[in-house]
Amino acid sequence: MNVFHRSMRAAVALLGLSIAVSCMAAETGRTPIALRPVLVAGFHLVRHFQAVSGLTGWVVKAPSGSEDVLYTTADGKTVIAGILSNEQGQNLTSQYAALYEKAPSLDRLWPAINATYQVDEGPHVRDPRHQIWVLMDPNCEFCHRLWLELRPYEKAGLEVHWIPIGILFHSSTPRAAALLAGGPKTLYAMESRFDVARERGGVPGIKLTPVLRRELATNLALAMKAGIQGTPGIFYLGPHGKLRLQQGLPAPSSLAVITGITIRP
Repeated sequence: MNVFHRSMRAAVALLGLSIAVSCMAAETGRTPIALRPVLVAGFHLVRHFQAVSGLTGWVVKAPSGSEDVLYTTADGKTVIAGILSNEQGQNLTSQYAALYEKAPSLDRLWPAINATYQVDEGPHVRDPRHQIWVLMDPNCEFCHRLWLELRPYEKAGLEVHWIPIGILFHSSTPRAAALLAGGPKTLYAMESRFDVARERGGVPGIKLTPVLRRELATNLALAMKAGIQGTPGIFYLGPHGKLRLQQGLPAPSSLAVITGITIRP
């Protein structure tokens, strides 16, 4: 848990708000009155946006300077602090945070990203806005779903740099080694034959050589430096060319922002 979440939860508990704050008064102006106790606790409103299910999202800044997302109901009487997830189990709060929070500088990670061993798909493009770097486990179902969802974007000009790591199962590391040894053809076979029921990549693993062990260790070092908590971990360029990180499978609506490409229906 980061400093912001600790300070937010402490403030909520201190004010007797628990997770949801209910107020009987109506919304005043553009800012719901339910947010007033949060502002009194020292937090500041940065921006707001339309969230799912009629909720309004609010990016708030803690006294420490970190940011997080809160939500208010349509009547403005309740503010919610916590994780929103949809019927697919996607963490919507992390996706909103990636889109609307001021991102911490990740540019320090460029040397670690450039040092990784990758399997590239899509055309070789010169525009970095149409490139993404994805930390993936070959047994990860969500990585597989991302691979499927990115196929149309690759055809539209996206280059994907897949960075294999082995963290989920005992068979993950040998399969990640197979990807590094086999390249794009093995990646295609791994994903096109993916066993969703068993959460297993569609290509057997191979014996690790000292070289492959070193390459996988280099890839894993990036995941550790970036604080990746699960796969996929997607690096992409946000506004002003700043490196951004999306942890977990993004919502389909976020892919245009992440890839820099809009797919027309």
